[in-house]
Amino acid sequence: MVFSPRQRATQRACLAVVAAFGVCGTAWADGATPKPDDQVRRIEPDARVSTVGLKADKDGWIALAPLVDADRDLQDAGWKWDGETADFSAGRPRAYVSIPVRIDGSYELKTRVTITRAKEVTAISLPIGETRAVVLAVRGDGGNTESPTATIELTGLDPRPEPPGDLSVKIGTEYELSCVVRRDGDKVEIEIRRDDRVLFQWSGEVDKVAQRELLRGGSVELETAYYTTSRFADLRLKMLAGKAAALSDRQPVHQPSS
Repeated sequence: MVFSPRQRATQRACLAVVAAFGVCGTAWADGATPKPDDQVRRIEPDARVSTVGLKADKDGWIALAPLVDADRDLQDAGWKWDGETADFSAGRPRAYVSIPVRIDGSYELKTRVTITRAKEVTAISLPIGETRAVVLAVRGDGGNTESPTATIELTGLDPRPEPPGDLSVKIGTEYELSCVVRRDGDKVEIEIRRDDRVLFQWSGEVDKVAQRELLRGGSVELETAYYTTSRFADLRLKMLAGKAAALSDRQPVHQPSS
């Protein structure tokens, strides 16, 4: 059958429409249709990043432990950095280290941590904006006594995420932790992994993240307690989008009210 030029043009237009609907149908089948409770959009690899006053390696990772100044960034804490690992302990019932980097955006925090004594808790506060944070805590199982095991928990989220499996760790054993925080406007997504296994995933509105009084707003904070010690190796930060800035002022950190 021979088609006229007008018929061929019409045929090409129809095929284009069919193809467009086919693409849309595939996208909807893959779950791209917007929903009220959708997770935030994944940050693209080429997202714009700024790291003011900070030195990153070729992959974008910033070593955090060497930035800690004992005279400026500690609150009742022992922090012994030997160039490779940092030993963390408490001089009072509660002790803190404020990492002198202010974060505004999406990021990943990684570290290898060994709990060496676990009467109480060792915790990492992950900032979301200036005044909100989630807390990844490793708490000794023995209550008022030291324990050979501890349990990982994630607090500061509503609703609280349900873990998919075992959260127990052994005292004296090193574990790698990966903490990813992604922000997209008023949405936030959080993923926590231990040794590359997902422990927690959560997504929701920023106002569902608890207010938390940090030593410095927008900064990562470590916390420990009496008779609880830990060792951090390869504590590092990578910005996925947004900015991070070094804090070089000499203003001392303040004691949280709780």
